[in-house]
Amino acid sequence: MRGSGPWARWWLLCLVVGCGDDLPDALVGGTGTSGTSGTGSSSGLGPPASTGAAATGPSSGSSSVDETTSIDRGSESSGSVATASTTELGTSGGSTTSVASTSEASTSEATTTGDPGDPVCIDDDLGSFLITAFGDTSLAADDWDPPCAPALGGPDRGHLFTAPVDGFYAFDTLGTMGLDTVLYLYPGDTCAGPAIACNDDAELGEPTSRVSVFLPQDAAVVAVVDGYDATQAGPYALDIDAVIGPCAAVDLGAVAMASEVADSTAQIDKLQGSCVNVPGRDVVFRWVAPVDGVFTFDTIGSSFDTVLYLRQGQCSTTEIACNDDSGGSLQSMLVVGASAGAELTVVVDGYGLDEFGALALHITQM
Repeated sequence: MRGSGPWARWWLLCLVVGCGDDLPDALVGGTGTSGTSGTGSSSGLGPPASTGAAATGPSSGSSSVDETTSIDRGSESSGSVATASTTELGTSGGSTTSVASTSEASTSEATTTGDPGDPVCIDDDLGSFLITAFGDTSLAADDWDPPCAPALGGPDRGHLFTAPVDGFYAFDTLGTMGLDTVLYLYPGDTCAGPAIACNDDAELGEPTSRVSVFLPQDAAVVAVVDGYDATQAGPYALDIDAVIGPCAAVDLGAVAMASEVADSTAQIDKLQGSCVNVPGRDVVFRWVAPVDGVFTFDTIGSSFDTVLYLRQGQCSTTEIACNDDSGGSLQSMLVVGASAGAELTVVVDGYGLDEFGALALHITQM
């Protein structure tokens, strides 16, 4: 093997699950179960999720205790909630340690007396495998409220995932039949919120869900599969795919004025801004403020209905601003202040899967 360290682990991962550079055909592998047994497979990816959701707290009740099989180790659950030691989201490096068994909830006195127990965050630990995990919310409780469907939600199950390498990771329930899902992500392993991504319907009239985020190596997230309301419970398939690589496709450098032309036709959905809840293909840019000042970002001249949003650093979950339509047009514009040396991620997205093509990004100092 090529030495030791992260790249050695990466090559081992490639040998085990294969390597890809496109979300629909990205790394897949492993045998995954989530409450029931099944063989992991990729179901492909569809549209994106909304981000910037407000924090939500637990709803009443806790998941009921059942015997589950560990996703990646195949050991029988002892009825205790799985724990993990991970680095916080937004950092790279560090190590991850997870226990061998996972379960849906720990038995408590509150549960045996008929009172609601503590909400359960992690029902299953998926490790770092890009798999399709099969589960069922029929015996689960309504522990959490979906941030993009407030005051709704049904029985839910949480899945801990740890990024094996830097890249864009997509979580979807597109292979689920007969269950109207809501899918959202909490950073780390505590479900403390706020959620960093949430999606109800992947497409108009489509009851399945999809979210995508950039995760540095060893960053952990909890993917919660929820029912749209109390009537929605049953079997589901949670698929995880990835595009491995850096955050930005185009580096604009540290300039006060920039004009960049690109094309999103061959792109896929990797991120989403908080001002829309529809899918779209996106192009990601890196820009560094050369001086203290106020700067205008716009997509005037693009050939499609654009969405424009900015994030701190390299694809962090902290959004600075988001705009869909500006001045009654289908183009987007943002005016923000930035300090010299501030690194920003600039994303030009499409409003919907059918909105893509030639795009223009302009940055000017006011």
